[in-house]
Amino acid sequence: MTAAESGDALRNARVALSPAAGDTPLVLTDAEGRFTFNSLPPGTYSVSASKSGYASSASLYEVG
Repeated sequence: MTAAESGDALRNARVALSPAAGDTPLVLTDAEGRFTFNSLPPGTYSVSASKSGYASSASLYEVG
């Protein structure tokens, strides 16, 4: 995840998965702005991201 203006990685941004899967419906990005949700069953998921001081965003992804 990166800042739109600068392209800098956003550390510790909150990334939520809906519908929630397993025990990790919310993760934080790492120092490079990366995040992972492991072992998702096939389906369509909404992934939303937020960080204080930045606009939130959401996108749909198909796993399968």
